[in-house]
Order: sequence, then structure tokens, then C-alpha cells
Amino acid sequence: VSMQPEPASTVTPDTPINIEFNVDLDAKHVNESDVNLRCISCKRKKRLHGRVTYDQVEKRVTFIPNKVLKPGIYEIAYHGLKPGRSNQKTKIKEIKYRFEVIPVVLESLTLSPSTATLEIGDIFSLNVQGSYSDGTSQTLTEDIEWIVSDTDIVSVDANGVLTALHEGTATVKAQKGSVLSNALSIEIKPPVVLESISLTPNPLRLRVGQSSRVTVTGHYSNGTTEAIEAEVDLIPGNNDLISVYGDGTIEGLQAGTTTLQAKIDNFSSQNIDVIVS
Repeated sequence: VSMQPEPASTVTPDTPINIEFNVDLDAKHVNESDVNLRCISCKRKKRLHGRVTYDQVEKRVTFIPNKVLKPGIYEIAYHGLKPGRSNQKTKIKEIKYRFEVIPVVLESLTLSPSTATLEIGDIFSLNVQGSYSDGTSQTLTEDIEWIVSDTDIVSVDANGVLTALHEGTATVKAQKGSVLSNALSIEIKPPVVLESISLTPNPLRLRVGQSSRVTVTGHYSNGTTEAIEAEVDLIPGNNDLISVYGDGTIEGLQAGTTTLQAKIDNFSSQNIDVIVS
């Protein structure tokens, strides 16, 4: 016979309650009356009812209580079980033992990521992982209290969604009951915006009938640059000397010198010289 929980063991409320035999049982005689489970440390030591199943392949009797077991010391007794026809000489009088149920408690919270850099207006979802005394862990979304060092810089709603409000730094922690998470360090920067555009090469030299492409470069507030291709208007000084195409291609039509300028929204580049020979 092997038992779960084992005699004198300490288990959590969700631990299965079953007993396995090395002989077949008579399935007709396996029912709820064959299992007696009581909390002997509780004020009310009434018998706990539940459902009993029998797995003929595993030779396992399983008891599923109708209610979640409360913390305490329990005594379980199996009786009335009868071996199958092939084991008529085996006698099962009674099997009785005790085990203790302890509550599963939250031991720690992990807030991820541990650092973040955002721009003003960004929205960011926080993740809280709870670790429990039974070795399990799960993502927590309810009953979380958010502790923010500076609510002028960031805000966190009940669902753990963080909003970047103003430039600066702040820390965020999650708390559930008395358990406090690690701190998330957040830096909020102003949004990166386009400050100017430039057009190259300068000058652009072409022969009549020859084509070449120009590059529009965006210069941003964080010091970076990037080539821009979409929504760019190229404005020639003289349409008789050059043709301008949407992909930035310039074609020389006849000899002469003219200018070319790029525009994006309210930004205009410098004028470059286009020399067609």
C-alpha cells in the first residue's frame, strides 16, 4: 500500500488524497462510505464528505473533498474495501493514519523589469510574479498595491499600467498584504522630436539624361540622425533643367544650374546646387 499524503506528513490544501494497492479491488464496493476523513484539531470534528473514485488500472482509490481543507491535523481511515476476485485470500480490515494541512502563503513578489527608460506619454505594463510556500509561482493581477516614489513623474493604475507623465526618475514597488516587491527604477525622458532636415549631396552634378538620388536626413532632439524617405517634398528651382521623382531621383533635362530644397511638414532643408552639364 502507498498513501498520499504520506502518514505524518505536512501538505498543502490542494494535495491529492489517494491510496494505491498492489492488488485489485472490487470496484462495486468502493464508495464514499469507505473513506472517513476528519479534522481532529478543529473545533468541529465532523466527518468531511466528498467524492470517491477508483482507478482500476492504477489500483488507486482517490478521495476528493467537497470543500478545500482548512489548516489542521487530519485523520483519514479506509475501511470496507474488498479485494477483487483474483485476490480473495487478501483481507483489508482498515487503514488509518494522520497528516497535517498547512496554508499556502505568499513568500515573495518579483516586479519586472527591474529598470526601464521611457518617454513622456509612454504606457507600460508592469508584471508581478508571486512565489508561494509550496514552491509554486504565478502572475498576480489583483489586490496589488502600487507604491510610487513620485506620482508627478509616473502613475500606475489598479491594473499595473504605468504612464510616464514628466521628465525625471522614480521608483515603483508592488505590495500584497505584508509582502513587498523589489524596486523598479524608471527614467522618464522627453520625447524624441525632429529638429531639422538636411539634403545631400551638395552640389549634385548631373549630365543631361543622367539620374541620381538625393538623401534627406532628419536630425533629432536626442542627437541621432536618420534618413527619411516618406512624406518628403523635393522642390526644384527650375523645372526646365531637372525632373524630380517621388523616390528622391533627380534627372538632368538640359544644361544649367538650379537649386533643390526638401520639405517635411514645417521643416525645410538648405538649398543645394544642381549642376547639369
